[in-house]
Amino acid sequence: MPETQSDLTRRILATARGQRKPGDDRISFERVSDLWRVLAPKRMEAVRVMRGAGPLTIREVARRVDHDFKEVHSDVTLLLGAGILERNGKWGRGISL
Repeated sequence: MPETQSDLTRRILATARGQRKPGDDRISFERVSDLWRVLAPKRMEAVRVMRGAGPLTIREVARRVDHDFKEVHSDVTLLLGAGILERNGKWGRGISL
């Protein structure tokens, strides 16, 4: 049975939080293009710096990865849409894993 988007999101979040379970160390995508679109190296760099940091602003993520704000904003928007990140923090301005 193919993995659903919610299954994928759950497994990515568990891995990022260090809560992997047996069998959760593998994720799959229907198309290779989906893999590269969602888990592109620059996006994963942002995910890595956010891990365990609590809510951060997009500006702070951009500073930590030393990338342009607009670039990081686009990446964060995609990751939010994919359910990998969630919006939280004061006034809903923070983002976190």
